[in-house]
Amino acid sequence: MNDHAFNRNYSRYALSLLLAVNLLNYIDRQVLYAVFPLIKADMNLSDTELGFLGSSFMICYMISAPFFGRIGDRGNRINLASFGLITWSLATGLAGFAPGYRTLLAARTVVGVGEASFGTVSPGLLSDFFPKEKRGRVLSYFYLAIPVGSAWVTCLEG
Repeated sequence: MNDHAFNRNYSRYALSLLLAVNLLNYIDRQVLYAVFPLIKADMNLSDTELGFLGSSFMICYMISAPFFGRIGDRGNRINLASFGLITWSLATGLAGFAPGYRTLLAARTVVGVGEASFGTVSPGLLSDFFPKEKRGRVLSYFYLAIPVGSAWVTCLEG
């Protein structure tokens, strides 16, 4: 526990910040699917290549998440969440400038690493800032970003 644990204002700030980042996390995760038809046409991809592009993120996330969870239990969760945010943000930016399929595939894979780092340690980080009796409600706010972020992208598609 750190000096800021259970400080009401700092705890609310931490929740607001992590909620906003988690919302961006889920928007970023889903936006690729919204532009699949454009990517397929622009890069002349097969359905298999397009499917692997979507799957590569989740495969990398799934493989790296347990490692980040272990590191987060033993190390500084704030630094690990920050690393994840910076990594996936840079990779998302690089994906936007990807000149070809392999570069886009590599960028989306790195996005999976960054999101795994952030997503794995954020609930524990929130637990550091809130007493046990408030954690259920706090985590429900945090995870509200999943349907809201996904729905946001769906609205942009239509």
